[in-house]
Amino acid sequence: SFTDPKKALNLIEDIGYPAVIKADGLASGKGVVIVFSRQEASQVLEDFMVKNKLGESGKKVVIEEFLKGEEASYIIAVKDGKFGVMPTSQDHKRLKDNDEGPNTGGMGAYSPAPIITKELDLKIKEKIVKPIMAGLDQERFDYTGFLYIGLMISEGEPYVLEFNVRLGDPEAQVLMLNLKKELLDVISDPSVLQDSNTDEFAVGVVMACKNYPYSNCEPTPIRNLEKAQQKGVLVFQANTKLINGEIYSSGGRALTVCAKSKDLQKAIDDVYDAISLIDFKDAVYRKDIAQKAFKYL
Repeated sequence: SFTDPKKALNLIEDIGYPAVIKADGLASGKGVVIVFSRQEASQVLEDFMVKNKLGESGKKVVIEEFLKGEEASYIIAVKDGKFGVMPTSQDHKRLKDNDEGPNTGGMGAYSPAPIITKELDLKIKEKIVKPIMAGLDQERFDYTGFLYIGLMISEGEPYVLEFNVRLGDPEAQVLMLNLKKELLDVISDPSVLQDSNTDEFAVGVVMACKNYPYSNCEPTPIRNLEKAQQKGVLVFQANTKLINGEIYSSGGRALTVCAKSKDLQKAIDDVYDAISLIDFKDAVYRKDIAQKAFKYL
């Protein structure tokens, strides 16, 4: 990690482009930037470390080599030295379709993620999860909670990008739809997840205010949510508030519109049909959530 932007830039030049710059602190999912040139790297380092655009979170950065592949989210529940695996999922970090635009906190997700095959699942458990559990035991750290393992799948091998102690957003929304066990039972005894495989797909699409992720927006009314939910979807609210009895976006990611079905395409269609009914002026959302799954089905 670096607190000196010049030294950070020197390392980037040494490892070559593209490279990854990560803010060392919490940045609402916006602290990771892939840079493709010295000019881009210099600008990001200046924004993070000199102009303090991320506040304290960007004063220290981590530099990593760029790893090409597909991301997936692998989340485990841990208690009393035991673990259980939640349904797999795949997030969509970039703002725009086809994974273009800046990184965000997440523009949508689906579960399960067919990129994680049975063979790959076994590799993840053996190479990543079991060593983590052994390390916790060795350190005598009695961890209880969810452990989010952000993976990059490259040429059939899993690589760890990050760990977080949470379910993930928007992964949590689709996981709650696809969880076949009661959440309290999972928290009490993660081993109940061993036989919790699902034959349904859950899809969630995030709707954000027009300036996301660059800046906040003026409060914007959101209407017709009840009409949308009559289509059988579930709409999770995040950055919303009531003003004179009406729902308004208060900036950032406001809604996650979710549906599930044994047919992935139907789940996708149900979500976008519902979105078409929601009156949320200039809302930003991706139109290709879950399309990556089809190449593995």
